[in-house]
Amino acid sequence: MKYVLCFSFLFLLSNTIQAQNVAVFDNYLSLKEEILSDKNTIYVVNFWATWCGPCVKELPHFEQLNSENKNIKVVLVSLDFKNTLESKLKPFLKKNVLV
Repeated sequence: MKYVLCFSFLFLLSNTIQAQNVAVFDNYLSLKEEILSDKNTIYVVNFWATWCGPCVKELPHFEQLNSENKNIKVVLVSLDFKNTLESKLKPFLKKNVLV
């Protein structure tokens, strides 16, 4: 499984869906330690992929959740293949005003 998936995340903090940071993690534990470590914060973590139509369709709902709830941090975790980070994921994010 570790050869198939790459965790790329978008940590959302603004009123519009704009990524504060894009990082690559090889496993969930690393993501948890780096990003989800504040015990006083409520996180909504959504696993999605550019190739998943329903996942892409629900992204605006996470934008809405993020903008309406200042005490919740939305983290979008892309499950796109690591070798498509530059060729597919980043262009998708730029096209869809996510970064």
